[in-house]
Parts: sequence; C-alpha cells; structure tokens
Amino acid sequence: MNKRPHIPASMTHYLNVCDSIAVISPELYKIAVDPGSAFRGLTVFHGDNGLLVAGLRIWNLDGAPEVMWSSGTDLPNALINLNSACLKGKWRPDKPR
Repeated sequence: MNKRPHIPASMTHYLNVCDSIAVISPELYKIAVDPGSAFRGLTVFHGDNGLLVAGLRIWNLDGAPEVMWSSGTDLPNALINLNSACLKGKWRPDKPR
C-alpha cells in the first residue's frame, strides 16, 4: 500500500522548483529555509550592466546586519554564483538604506 499523500499537480511544480533551487544552490537554500538561521532576505534585480544581481542578507552573531552580492546572466546563474559566495563566506556589513 502506498502511504505517500496525494500531491496536487500545482504543488508538484512548486516542489520541483524548490528541489531545483536546493540542487543548484544548496548553501543558499539551507540558509533561506532553516528557521534557526539568521536569514533576513534575498533580493534579485536587474543590474545596470544587464546582469541579474542577487543579494543575501543575514544577521551576524553580534546581531548586526550583513550582506553579500553576486550576479549572473540569468536567475539560476546568479543563484549559483551567490551560493559560491556563501561557501567562501564573503559577508560584509550591510549599509543602512
């Protein structure tokens, strides 16, 4: 007997997108979905040079805001590059806007 719950088609697509993000950017995904993480937000926008810019914000251990930025030719590329920055720990103080 199959004990797996029925998943509507619309949710299957959503879960496939989540799985894809987890595969291409596992560190970024872990930070974003872990309720115990210091995640503050993810920002994506078009940069002046035609690239997509992705920024990740967290609270550091002292409670101060930190940010890291990366870019890519498309959304998956920007997220992959942001994941690489996460692995390298390229955090810097976030400036008030």
